[in-house]
Formats: sequence, structure tokens, C-alpha cells
Amino acid sequence: MGPNSIYHLFLNQRMASIYMIQSKHKQVEKSFVQCVDIAVKGKYKNEAEKLKSVFLWQINLVRFYFQNDLEKAIDLLETIMEEQGMSLDNKSLADVKFNLATAITLRGDEDDLKTVVGLFNEALDIC
Repeated sequence: MGPNSIYHLFLNQRMASIYMIQSKHKQVEKSFVQCVDIAVKGKYKNEAEKLKSVFLWQINLVRFYFQNDLEKAIDLLETIMEEQGMSLDNKSLADVKFNLATAITLRGDEDDLKTVVGLFNEALDIC
């Protein structure tokens, strides 16, 4: 078993949960970032399986950022769309667009309204 195994993902996820209980937000972030890195470096049967695992851990990190750093959530969601958008299944792509629209809405800048409406409509069109 190498350093990028399912066991390491499980361990980092558990550590993130413990840190969350302890309100150690920097450590939670570090644990989730490590999960994404492990998922990226892990060994998979095929590329689709790898994409699914990486996406799962990125979305977990997004959920953490939603509660603790909205700008990081927006940045990560934009990165996911840029790097993986064409490879994601429709449900996952709609999820990313919906989450990005929600994060931008929560930021509260009225200048973003057109972007938000566009993202919500794109998410609905995909579904």
C-alpha cells in the first residue's frame, strides 16, 4: 500500500472531522487538500474512476469553503469548471454550476447578478 491509497483518504477524512469538532479550520482545510492530492495521485482502473474520486474530494473541499472562505469556494469551483468541465457527467457539471452560482450569490455583489442567472439557467438546462 502506497502513500496515495484509499486508507489514506479515509484517514485524512477522519482527521478533518476531528479538526472540525475542535474548530481547527486551517487543519480541516489541510486535510481536505491532502485528500484531493491523494485522489489525484491515486491508482485507478480507468480515467473515469479517477475523475469521479478527484471530483468527490474537491466538492468536499468546496463544502468546507462554503462555510469558511467563500472566495476560495468560488475559485475552486471555477477551477473545476475550467479543468474538468468537459469531462464531468451532466449531474456533476450541473452541481458545479449550481454551487458556483450559489457561492457568487452569497458573496452579495449586485454586479454578479447576470452571471448568477446565467449559471443557474445553464445548470437547469443540463438537468
